[in-house]
Amino acid sequence: MGLPVMRRRLVEIVEKFRATGDNHIHYLDGLRLMGPEDVHLLPDGLHPNAEGYELLGQRFAELAPAEWTSGSPSPSASQ
Repeated sequence: MGLPVMRRRLVEIVEKFRATGDNHIHYLDGLRLMGPEDVHLLPDGLHPNAEGYELLGQRFAELAPAEWTSGSPSPSASQ
């Protein structure tokens, strides 16, 4: 199973969980964080260099829902 297939399956799984009422499952497509246009930031073709990690962090901060980055546990986490 290659990455494109895995990405599609993950989206399908998340959608199925949400359809059954699970509001605590989330998915952020990794290609939105680092895509083909950023390959120059992967010196070994897989792992980002320092600039790549900085870009990943910036994009995550911009794209992730606030509850992911707030540092506070969700109300259900303490139950």
